[in-house]
Amino acid sequence: MIILGIDPGTAIVGYAVLRTTAQGTPELLASGAIRPRTLEKEGRLVEIRKQVVSLIDIHRPDTFALEKIFFSKNIKTALSVAEARGVLLLTAKERSIKVSEYTPSEVKLAVTGYGKADKQQVKAMVKAILKLRDAPALDDVADAMAVAITAFHLKSF
Repeated sequence: MIILGIDPGTAIVGYAVLRTTAQGTPELLASGAIRPRTLEKEGRLVEIRKQVVSLIDIHRPDTFALEKIFFSKNIKTALSVAEARGVLLLTAKERSIKVSEYTPSEVKLAVTGYGKADKQQVKAMVKAILKLRDAPALDDVADAMAVAITAFHLKSF
């Protein structure tokens, strides 16, 4: 089983590709950040879609794991993230990839055992679960890894 975990955004989209090993553990195949180069909103969304399609073509995921939008005090940010999520959901649908969605507290609970864990706790557990040498530098990448781990643990695909 291959899971593409995504932390949606418009400035940075974190992604992580996990595979289930023969031993039944998660293995990180790839991770990184999509950083659209254009300032134009529509151009950012097009670039996000192109890069996600490329990830799909390379890794052939069985499922997308997406973080749900957390109610934000900044409505403008929430709306732009919602637009990016729409592009991601459409891309998954076009490629017939099942989508699993999780709230930030569900992700924190699945990864750390505590639904109100902070970013550093999440990064530390991502590092331990995936047996990484170092914790991910970018929060967006760590969040994408955590979302993919959540899908792995909950087997909601």
